[in-house]
Amino acid sequence: MTPSEYIATNPTAADAAQNFLLFSKELRDAMIAKQDTIATRNFISPVLLSDGRYGACCDLLTEVGGGGIFKEIYDLLDKDALDTALVVGKAEFLALIPPAAEEI
Repeated sequence: MTPSEYIATNPTAADAAQNFLLFSKELRDAMIAKQDTIATRNFISPVLLSDGRYGACCDLLTEVGGGGIFKEIYDLLDKDALDTALVVGKAEFLALIPPAAEEI
């Protein structure tokens, strides 16, 4: 499912906490660049995954509408580029988190 398809389902915060976005380094870089141009304290912090993609919880998609804490960043993003991301379930996302490095 794409982010725009996901947003159209009008997910609740509880639903969003069980779903995650997977996206490319290029999209991650674009998101970070856009967020660096605005005055906000609500930053997205994507996680690098084992397959080279980045991930973030879908709860940020519940905050892109009017009054949402991520609306300003969302409005700046190329929606076609954003729709290259994929919405997946929690189990699929967790399987992509790299194992913790062993301490020496």
